[in-house]
Order: sequence, then structure tokens, then C-alpha cells
Amino acid sequence: MVPALGDRLAGLPTREFATGEALLEAGTTTGRLLFLKRGEVAVERSGVTITRIREPGAVFGEMSLLLGDPHTANVIALRPTICHVVEAARDFLASTPELTTYLAVVLAHRLDAVTRYLVDVKAQYGDTDTQLGMIDEVLDSVLTRHPRALRVAEG
Repeated sequence: MVPALGDRLAGLPTREFATGEALLEAGTTTGRLLFLKRGEVAVERSGVTITRIREPGAVFGEMSLLLGDPHTANVIALRPTICHVVEAARDFLASTPELTTYLAVVLAHRLDAVTRYLVDVKAQYGDTDTQLGMIDEVLDSVLTRHPRALRVAEG
């Protein structure tokens, strides 16, 4: 965790989660962000574990918050876990540019990883007549199309 982030999070309230407890549940809307202080969680979507996370500073709830949609995944404590909790996170981010920048960097890293993966899949299967051959459409969607809400705001 970057030192400035740790300093900024230190003043925030924390919450403890027991093993098996949900930090966030798919389909709900909380308006909060959670920053992992200590512990380990699984991120699950549609019954599939996407990843396990134990790195302090990892953030959860950002997609729901930024898109204004319900949470898309369950985040479950795999062992006793402590998170810094930011309630009314949209307002909080507006007043804390360092956390907004941190969140942007996290999301940029995730997008870069997904893009690298899709390019790799395209290199391996782009010439096939299977669903994997449709990778150009997926890459186009990820890299060049703006969400409808942004297009309306710009126009």
C-alpha cells in the first residue's frame, strides 16, 4: 500500500468481518467503499471465484459506486478480515483527490490486465470460427466505445 494511502485511510473507521461473512453482496447497492486493511477475501461472480485478495489497500465497491449500479460480485471473507469503510463514498471521493487518483490507478491496472488478456486470446484464436473468433468485437467494445451516459453528457 502506498504510504500516503495508508496515512489517509488511518483516520477512517474499520469493520471486522468473520470468516464466511459477506463484505459486499451482488445485487445490492451500498454507496460505500471498502479498503482491505488485513485479511483475505474471495471475489465471486455468478458462483465463480474470480480472485482471492489479501493485499492491504485493495478496494471493493468501486464499480457499483462509480457506475451507479448494484454490486456485480460477492466479496466474502476467507479468514477474519478488517477493512476501512467509507460510507457516502461518492461525496468522500469528491473531497479527497488522492483517493480518487488511487482508485483511477487501480481501475487502469485492471483494464490493462483485461486488455492484455483479450489481445492474447485474439492472437491465439482470432482466426477461428468459434465464439473466441469474436474477440475483435469485445476489444472494440472495451477500447473504443464510450458508455451511453458519457456520450449523452458530451453531446
